Amino acid sequence: MWIFSAEVAADVECVEIPFAASFMTFMPSDRDRPTSVLPTRYFQLGVSPVTQGQWRQVMGTEP
Repeated sequence: MWIFSAEVAADVECVEIPFAASFMTFMPSDRDRPTSVLPTRYFQLGVSPVTQGQWRQVMGTEP
């Protein structure tokens, strides 16, 4: 999981996901089977795909 500061990602539009909401995702160890995840605290999720410029701004590498 990558965590970055709001200052670095100020141009990324996000929505707040409450910790009571579960969602399905794929874990790196098992990409063939979705897993249900229940976060223990809220987090923010981007509302649109990340651009190459946003990737470079946050990760500091080329996508």
